Formats: sequence, structure tokens, C-alpha cells
Amino acid sequence: MVRSVKQQKRWIACDCIGEVGQPPLLAPAYLEMASTYYLRRLTGHGRPEHHADCPFFRPSFDYQLPPTNNEPKPLRPVEGFLDSLQPLGANLAQRPDETSIPAGAKPRGVPRLARILWTLIEAAGLNSLTPDKVAVQRSILQEFRKLRKGCEGEMLAPKKLLIDHLWTHSRDLLSGKVAERIEASKASWPPDHKPQAYLIVFARSVSRHSIDTVDGAVHVHEEVDQIEIATPVDVEGAIGRADQKAGGPYLVILAVGEPLEGGPIQPVRAFAQPIISGHYFVPVSRPEERDMFACLRACQARLLHEGRGLSIKRPLFDLETPIGPVRPDYVMRTGERTPRTQIFIQLVDEDADDSQQKKHNQSVTRMASLGYVIEVPLTAAQNGDAIYEAIRNATG
Repeated sequence: MVRSVKQQKRWIACDCIGEVGQPPLLAPAYLEMASTYYLRRLTGHGRPEHHADCPFFRPSFDYQLPPTNNEPKPLRPVEGFLDSLQPLGANLAQRPDETSIPAGAKPRGVPRLARILWTLIEAAGLNSLTPDKVAVQRSILQEFRKLRKGCEGEMLAPKKLLIDHLWTHSRDLLSGKVAERIEASKASWPPDHKPQAYLIVFARSVSRHSIDTVDGAVHVHEEVDQIEIATPVDVEGAIGRADQKAGGPYLVILAVGEPLEGGPIQPVRAFAQPIISGHYFVPVSRPEERDMFACLRACQARLLHEGRGLSIKRPLFDLETPIGPVRPDYVMRTGERTPRTQIFIQLVDEDADDSQQKKHNQSVTRMASLGYVIEVPLTAAQNGDAIYEAIRNATG
């Protein structure tokens, strides 16, 4: 019944207060990450509240305060199948046990599309720059070729190779080719997996529901709240929405399939990841990281000229340390594996508040347990000579 009401875009009237005036209303909603339906109370001017004995009479919970005592799970690559669209669920979410929710808890989570994209970037090695490639100028064509190479062997669903359902040109979507492939393969999809495909494209700009590509604008299904855009990712892996601090360009992953309530095959979800440029599909979360990457490339070239070969990597997932997980802004390594030859470069926001400063200090402590740490103020991300000297001293 709940699923039917959702598909028909209707509401449910609750009879808890009897036949007096207008009834309280409930709106069915679908929680993709849990593959389940739930009911939202509709409130507003003139709309009555549920009866105190009704299961839907619940006080608003305060999610505004940041968590104070719970350490989140480390952020890891996606394991298993890389699908993101689930079949319509038949389950209805149960009433939560509020006693198990810590006071001031704030829901956190990384969108599955983000983790899938980062997993593919990591598998393709797009977030790394080895010393033997210092003089080689990468191109957008090479980046997409490496991305597709990294997808080989990955499974979208049982007996469904990701590479067979991955597209990197928006013209394939706009021409209907992607939809035709999904339609043609419907019969062979396992019943517990929804037919789908991915489109990964380079975009100069992204708006609430549209992605501007060289082949034209791609629009995301209107039922989606908005296209999710990566924001500064702290050690806890928190992700926000529509915060474009890093600006474009972007590498965008779109999940293509049938919308929840039915209709033609189209993009139904998207995640936009700011990157260095079309030459380097290296994720960033703030503009200073682009300056930092350019600086590290120049340092890498100077050090290689002196016979010191160091690789550069932008970690996308947490590194394990003896005292907890950490995700540095950048890591430089020599070919050796001793702690001294692992250099962590961390940008410092001098205007950070006390809680952010505490997180930064905790991250630096954890990095120091694995290697050498270089802290660079945001305002000094372009100071190549100072950063070069710090790296040179760290390598002995």
C-alpha cells in the first residue's frame, strides 16, 4: 500500500484523532540506502498533529549538534557489486529506538555513488603520479582510457561486468544508446538487481539538476533532490550537498535506470566530484588543493633531477594507523617502505574553529605515527620553494 501511494504521488490520512476536522497526513518516501519505505509526517499551518498515543506522534529530534563521542567507521572502497540502484523495496521501516540514538547525533554518510567513483579512480591509479611520468603531460583521453582500464574485472551485478554498462560520452546518453542497452539487457538481469548503467563524464559546471558537458546538457530526474557535489571531506568522511567551494571542473558519475515511480530510462542520481583539471582526474575538495598539487608536481620534478624519485598520491580512503584512521591531503613516497620515506602533506586552515583545529591536530598525530608530516597553511599552498625545502629535508 505504501509503495502504491508513493508511485501515485499521493498522501495517507491518519485516523488517530477521529473524524474531527482535517486528518493528520503522512507522505510515503523511499530510502535508497536501506532499500525500504518510510512515512514522513506532513506538518504546516492549519495541519493538525497526531494524537499523543499515535505511533506517528513523535517530537522533532535535534540533529544540529555535532557528535562528541562516537568514532565513525573508516572510509573504505566499495567491495562486491558496484550497483547503486536497488529494486523497489517491499519493507517498511520500523519506528527507531530513540534510546539508542546518542544525544546530538547527526546523520553522516558518504553517498554510494561517491564511494563507487572513488573506488574506480583508485583502481585506475588516477589519483597517483609516479616519478617516471613527471615529464609526461596527461590528457583527458588518456584519463578516461585509464579509468576504463581500472573498471575491468569489476562487477555491476552477478554475471554483469561493469565495463559492459559504462559510458564516458554524454552523446551516448543523449542519443538513446544507453537506454537501448539497458532495455535490451533487462531480461538477463537477476531479479534482486535493478537494470542500470553508469555514465562518467567531464563537466565544466554543475547546477541543481543539470550537468554541462561538451556534448550538451544532461538532466537528472526531477524526483532527485539535487545533484550531490563533494565538499571538504574530513577525517570522519562527512559529505555535504551542493557546496561548490572547490568549483569546477568536475568528474560526474550518473546512475541511469528507471525512476522509482516508473517512466522512461534516464539519469536518476548523480554525484559531482571536483578534480584538478581535464588532464588530471585527481579529486579535490577545496581550491587550495589544486595549488598544492601543482606545487608538488614542480617539487617532484626538481627532486627527480637530483636523483630522488618520489610519487604523489591523493588518498581517497582512510589509511590505518596504530591510533586510528586518517586521510591526508597528499602523500609522497620514495620506492622504499620505511616510515621516514613516507611524507604527509596536510593543508592548515588558520581560520578554523576549535573543533576543526582539534580534528586537524588529531589527524597530524595519527600521520606522524606512519611518517613525516609537513603542514602547509592554505595561504602558502603556492609557496613552491618552501615546500620543496621541507620535502627535501624530510627525505634526508
